[in-house]
Parts: sequence; C-alpha cells; structure tokens
Amino acid sequence: MITALAATLKYAELGAMREFLIANIIFWIFDMLGTREIKAHYKRYKYEILRFKKSHKEVYEWYDKRIISPYYWNYGLVNTLFFSGALVLFLFIFEKSNMFGICFGSILLIVTPM
Repeated sequence: MITALAATLKYAELGAMREFLIANIIFWIFDMLGTREIKAHYKRYKYEILRFKKSHKEVYEWYDKRIISPYYWNYGLVNTLFFSGALVLFLFIFEKSNMFGICFGSILLIVTPM
C-alpha cells in the first residue's frame, strides 16, 4: 500500500500529469475488462445461483450486488471518460499552465464524494 501511494504521489506531480492521466485510463480500462470477464464467468451459473434467492439470501445478495448490478461497469466507464476528458483538456488547453492542477484538483474534490 505504501509503495502504491508513493507511486501515485510521484505521478501526481504536475510535471508528470500526462503519465498520471494515462496510467489512470489504462487502469480503468483493465478494470472494466475484468468486470466484463467476471460477468461472463458467472453467467453460466445464473440458474444455479437464482435457486439461492430464497434459501441463501446472503449468497444471492452478494451475487446481485457484484455480478448482476451494472454499478461496477458504469463506475469504470465514468472514470475512464473522466480521465480521458482530463487528458484531452491537459494536452490541448492547460499543458503550459499551472491552472490545470487547480482545476483538476477542484473537480476531483467535487466528483469524488459522488
């Protein structure tokens, strides 16, 4: 965890903002692919798991929240689009300006609680 935090802080420097944004985009793309793979893997067990709906509610609730729900896919898509948009803004508008750090940080503070 400490190594991951140190790497994140290194990439978060304004001088390495492009690399930070690209690394985030790549991460969220892999996250969405992983979500898709999990959904595909569990799809063949759909009817067996549906039998747990009444007898083992906690098993079915886990399945419903993590596999059936589109939440994780949507969350990954929103983050991918957010970091892609931030990269486009950085490359074409703010690359030579320190205002990008202020704008990006402010947007993150607003979006993160959502």
